[in-house]
Amino acid sequence: MKTMDEATFMAYCGDELLWTAMLSDGSVVQLKSSALDDASSSHSVHFSDRLSYIGLVKDARMNESRQQVSHFHITTTRTTTTTTTTTTFV
Repeated sequence: MKTMDEATFMAYCGDELLWTAMLSDGSVVQLKSSALDDASSSHSVHFSDRLSYIGLVKDARMNESRQQVSHFHITTTRTTTTTTTTTTFV
């Protein structure tokens, strides 16, 4: 997409490419919001915005593991604390 000319971009994406990205768990995240329109994810990505779109998708995909690791750490900490407390009282 980065090196596509406008005609190729329109042939492949047209108006169907939205400001959203699908993460590895299948969830869809909104990449760009607009003060004028809360439903900006329904707006299509224009050829002139494709590089911005690519950057936002990369950021979303690269940072999704941070949320997963953070959740895992919180879950593990709670489990360890609960186990320790239960073992202490038994």
